[in-house]
Amino acid sequence: MKSIKARIVLIVVIINLIGGGVIMAGMNTAYTRNVELVKQASSETTDQEAIQQRLFDDMAGNRNRAIMVAAVLAIVMSVALLAALNGLLFRRIKKVIHDAMGVIGGRYDTPITIMRDDEMGEIETALEQFRVLFIDAVSQAKETGD
Repeated sequence: MKSIKARIVLIVVIINLIGGGVIMAGMNTAYTRNVELVKQASSETTDQEAIQQRLFDDMAGNRNRAIMVAAVLAIVMSVALLAALNGLLFRRIKKVIHDAMGVIGGRYDTPITIMRDDEMGEIETALEQFRVLFIDAVSQAKETGD
């Protein structure tokens, strides 16, 4: 996978799958509890109103838990996406800017390191090619000027 965009999409998909699994597990647990309460309510030996109240209370608790899980998952997803963007994009952009400023500042002897074979790698490759061509041009100018 060579594309930064594809890596970020993969990370988001993985986080969504994990989040979906957590939500499904929580829903399954709530369903099982509610089924047991309904079974109790249908038996003749129990207090129907008390069971009904427990069922409604449990449903309200399930709603609150679902809201909390959704909020936590949204936060986790945001943090993971920002971490992915930082690692795959922002840090590398700063490195390329630093390398370009080095070439502008006269540091021609330091090669530009190509980190990966993706879009940022193409920019790093182009900057390295420029650096090499510039060194050659300066060498030729010195030779013809002497």
